[in-house]
Amino acid sequence: MKRQSIFRKFLLGASLATAANWTNAAYINFVEDQPVEESPFSVETNLLGSNYTVGNDGVTFDGYHTPAISFVFLPDTTYVGGLLEPGLPGIVSDLVVLTAGNPFYDFVNQTPRQDIGIKIFSDDRLLSDVIAMYSFITASNFLVEDGTLQDISSVMGSPSNALDGTLPSGYEGIYVSIQSAIPEPASLMLLVTGLVAMQARRRQAAAA
Repeated sequence: MKRQSIFRKFLLGASLATAANWTNAAYINFVEDQPVEESPFSVETNLLGSNYTVGNDGVTFDGYHTPAISFVFLPDTTYVGGLLEPGLPGIVSDLVVLTAGNPFYDFVNQTPRQDIGIKIFSDDRLLSDVIAMYSFITASNFLVEDGTLQDISSVMGSPSNALDGTLPSGYEGIYVSIQSAIPEPASLMLLVTGLVAMQARRRQAAAA
């Protein structure tokens, strides 16, 4: 246990100390099939051992990276961020939850390694509900979706203050990008109506 802790500190320290000299980075891009909202995502990544499952309401992804891909390992914690519906700052269209594992030495492949797990929830939900689930994030951990491939790495929040609470901009161990379809105005109105009705029912149930 002590040996593993020392190895972990060495990896993190070496990563931060040499980050400015490295241009390689791990990346993962999630692209929602256009132009339909809440359609399956395709995944592009340079992470190894990648496997993922996709559905109409999200993606579950598991992979790992090594110094050959990115020398910078992340603190082993959870990072949360995502995209907001355009014109509706209170509605999260895509919620991304990234979990970085504890770096360790992979004796089979003879290299240090860090496991990365990511879940994307593309079912629209209230921003207030998301913040209630993850108390360490705020609205600043979300970008407004614009239909392009958007890098959300620098806004993803974590409970750790070691790196300003986000994936450190400029020397990420991994870049996370997502391209989400933008719903038509009529669909947005229907969405807002449904969410408002759902919130009203919750309040009635809480008051009862």
